[in-house]
Amino acid sequence: MNGSFFYYSHCYINKSLGNKMLLLVLLVLSVSTLASETCPHECYYEAETVCNRYNDPVKCKLSPTSNSAVVCCHLTADEISNVLSSPYNFTKTKIQQLHLRNVTAKTFKIEWLNQWRPCSLAVTDGHIDEVKGQFPKTARSPCLNFSSNAILRFDNASLKYVRDLEKLDLSNNSLSHIPSMRLGINLTLDISENKALQYDNLIDTMKRYNITFVNANKTTCLLLLDTSTWLNKTESVSLTEVEHYYELKKNCTLENCSCEAYRWDFIRPEATLTMMVDCSGKQLTALPSPLPANTIALNISNNNITSLDAIRDDPSYGNLRELYADHNHIEGILPLLDSTKFIGSFVALSLRYNKLKTVPMHFLSNIFDRNDNFRYLNLGQNKLECDCNAAKVLKLSMWATVTSYK
Repeated sequence: MNGSFFYYSHCYINKSLGNKMLLLVLLVLSVSTLASETCPHECYYEAETVCNRYNDPVKCKLSPTSNSAVVCCHLTADEISNVLSSPYNFTKTKIQQLHLRNVTAKTFKIEWLNQWRPCSLAVTDGHIDEVKGQFPKTARSPCLNFSSNAILRFDNASLKYVRDLEKLDLSNNSLSHIPSMRLGINLTLDISENKALQYDNLIDTMKRYNITFVNANKTTCLLLLDTSTWLNKTESVSLTEVEHYYELKKNCTLENCSCEAYRWDFIRPEATLTMMVDCSGKQLTALPSPLPANTIALNISNNNITSLDAIRDDPSYGNLRELYADHNHIEGILPLLDSTKFIGSFVALSLRYNKLKTVPMHFLSNIFDRNDNFRYLNLGQNKLECDCNAAKVLKLSMWATVTSYK
C-alpha cells in the first residue's frame, strides 16, 4: 500500500516538474524570438560630421537620430579600452547599433566590446593592422562593417560564432584572407579593394557559404599562374573570372582528376584564364574525356594509357598545347601527327618512359616547320630505333628549332 502510494506520488512530482521545465523552455524560446524580432537588420553608419573634435574628451555619444545607436570617434590604442569600458548616461547592453570611427591601433581587440551587444557594429575609416580575438557565442550581429582601415590580418576564428550574420563589409583593406564564419549562412559580402586577397581563400569562402557579392566589379584576388614550363607569375584576377572558373572547377566531371586555373592565354583575341587538368597516377587506360573548356594543359603521367587517339578524335582536345604523358605504355605518336592543330601550337610534349620504337621524320618535320613558339620536347627513356641519317637530322633539327629537348 505504501509502495503504491510512493509510486503514484513520484509520478505526480515528475509530471509537475516536467510541466515547469516545459514552461521554462517555452519562455526562453519566446524571449529569444522576441529579441531576434526586435534586433534591427539595417547597417548603422554615421558620417564624420557627427563626430566631436579630435581633442574633445567626450569620445562616445548617442546618435542624433536614434536613442539606441552610439557613435565613438577618434580613438587611439592608448585610450580605446578605457573609453569603451567607461560609464555613460545610457545602458550599453541596450545599444543596438555602434559605430567606431577613426580608430588608430596596431591591434583591435574584440574583447574591448565585451560590455556592448550591438546588432550592428561598424569599425571604419581608421588605421588598424590586425583584428584579434573572437566574438562570444552569444554575439548576434546581422551586420558587421570593418571597412576602410587598411587591415592586414583578421583572426580566422573571429566571426565563427556570430549568429544571424547577414551583411559583412571588409572592403578597402589589405586582407589576404577572409575569416571563417558559421557554416551554411547566407551572406552579403563586400570584399572589394583588397589587393592582397588570395584566390584559394576566395574559392574556399565561396564553397562554404552562400554569398552575394557587393561591388563585384571592384573585387579582385591574386592567383599564382604558370606562364611557361619554367616560370610562375602572380596575376590579379577579377571576381567575374573567379566565379567563372569556380563553376568550371565545380563542374569538372572527370573522375579522380583535378581541374585548376593554369595561366593567362594571350593567343586568343581576348586574354583568357586557361585550365590545367591533372589525371596523373589514376590507373587510367585511356585519355580522359571530355576535357573542360579552355583546357590547354593535361598531365596523364604514371598511368596505363596505350593510345593518344583522343587528341585527334575528341573535340574537347582542340585547345590542348601541353601534354605530359610520362610512364605509360604508349607505342605510337601518329595521332599527334594527324592532329594538325596540336602539332601547330604545342608548347610542351613529354613522353618519357613509354614504349615508343620509332619517331617518323615527317612527325618531326611538322613540329619544326609549323611551330616557332617556345617548345619543350622530351622523348627520353624510349628504345627508339633510327639509322645514322635519322639521328643526324633529329639532332640538327632540335638544335636549330627546339628550345629544350631530351
